[in-house]
Amino acid sequence: QTAAILDREQGACLYLVDVYAIEKSTAFPRTQRAEVEITLQDINDNPPVFPTDMLDLTVEENIGDGSKIMQLTAMDADEG
Repeated sequence: QTAAILDREQGACLYLVDVYAIEKSTAFPRTQRAEVEITLQDINDNPPVFPTDMLDLTVEENIGDGSKIMQLTAMDADEG
């Protein structure tokens, strides 16, 4: 369980965590520490954003089939 949400877009994508195991069932408990490296992978959790909210496009009525009339690009904060 984490104390906060791990969000790749809001902070680091690499975390180093110390994990401790403590033996409680004996008179002389032993402990062990391990360093764990956590790499957050990106998920598709952000919607695409277009450069403008409104587009105005005029197309000639006799344009040929398969003609390219517009190229539109959208971006999001996700990787890839």
